[in-house]
Amino acid sequence: NAESWGLQITEIMPLYNMFVIMPQQLMATRMAHSVKRIAQVVLNNGGTVRKVENTGERYFCYEMKRRRSRGSVTGGHYVNVHFDVKSEAIKELDQLISSDVNVLRWATFKVQ
Repeated sequence: NAESWGLQITEIMPLYNMFVIMPQQLMATRMAHSVKRIAQVVLNNGGTVRKVENTGERYFCYEMKRRRSRGSVTGGHYVNVHFDVKSEAIKELDQLISSDVNVLRWATFKVQ
């Protein structure tokens, strides 16, 4: 085994891709705050944020209702966050994002 060779075993964490849509009218500072909160949960759980990618602003094919507020939006900012983290942290991330009023929709995909 690896310990007999003097090697340290590290836990291999799966790679995830989180896709987040935020309202078109949202200021860049509020967008950055939401992404930083996601990254903080990943780091607090021993994970690594590999890449944060703002893929731009796009219009929806239909109006989307805002969560926890009145009105609807016709477009949004699309952000992808790539990270490695223990699978137990995904539940904590979902709880964090579900309470974030700056996020319209999100999905987390396991890549590996």
